[in-house]
Amino acid sequence: MSHHKSQTILVRCPDDRYSPGEMLHAGLKEILNCEDCLVRYEPNGFGGAMEFCHPETQTAWLWRFKIAGTLEPKIQRLIVINHTPGCGAVCAEFGPFASDDDEKNKHLELLSQAAEFIGKHAPEIQFIGYLQTPEGVKKIIG
Repeated sequence: MSHHKSQTILVRCPDDRYSPGEMLHAGLKEILNCEDCLVRYEPNGFGGAMEFCHPETQTAWLWRFKIAGTLEPKIQRLIVINHTPGCGAVCAEFGPFASDDDEKNKHLELLSQAAEFIGKHAPEIQFIGYLQTPEGVKKIIG
């Protein structure tokens, strides 16, 4: 029996620190290796999970899910990666934060909201949420 990687949409911040050789890149590779997935689409969005928490971007995601439902092979997973501290988008929208823990808690809240949105609007797609910190990556949801 052959092994098939799951078809995946990856959403992460367009932060330059995800570039090869930069500090967030190794964690990104670790996540993708652990999830054993084939990233079919990577529409980077400011703030990662924040993409699913604003009406302006939610509309675009509803359209993307409609189109994804017509594609073969079917999209099976949505992996969302938030990073902290220092996510410029989340800090611009909700900051300044009194502490790194406050920023981390906001990221956890956004990941939960994103999972709820996906569960409601695209229940056939498995949501997986990660938080990446200087200490490493941690699967939060999924």
